[in-house]
Amino acid sequence: MVTIIGLILVGTLLVFLETCVIGGVLGVMGAGCFCWAIWEAYELFGIIGGGLAAGVSLVASLSAFFFWIYVIPKTSFGKKFYLTSAESGKSPAPNFESLRGKQGKALTLMLPYGKVEIDGNAYDAKSYSGKEIKKGDSVRVVGNDPFCLKVEQI
Repeated sequence: MVTIIGLILVGTLLVFLETCVIGGVLGVMGAGCFCWAIWEAYELFGIIGGGLAAGVSLVASLSAFFFWIYVIPKTSFGKKFYLTSAESGKSPAPNFESLRGKQGKALTLMLPYGKVEIDGNAYDAKSYSGKEIKKGDSVRVVGNDPFCLKVEQI
């Protein structure tokens, strides 16, 4: 009986730690402890003991998870660990509309992304067709997305 209780407690601790140290290994080890406890309870007490151990294991693992989600953030440790502020604003993406139709040259090989120079300024760009554009080739701006120009080779 002590083994079963110990395995459930260790499994609960491992599931709790899995919420801190993401990676899956501790969660799998915790699930393994629960399975071992269920097997031991089944061997000693039959189907009722195994079912009871399964229920206790489920409640314990869910309790550890919800403790981390709902209780820890309200503690002094949790306030240091969790982000509690929010930022607002909009994307700092420049307005490229004024560059549509302008010509320039590829500063780097574009496969399909690279850099282009237009009016003496360097910009991130993407080949509109998705085809390779070689360094030094002439390009024309045909569009944009929020963070780069779409260019075609001319």
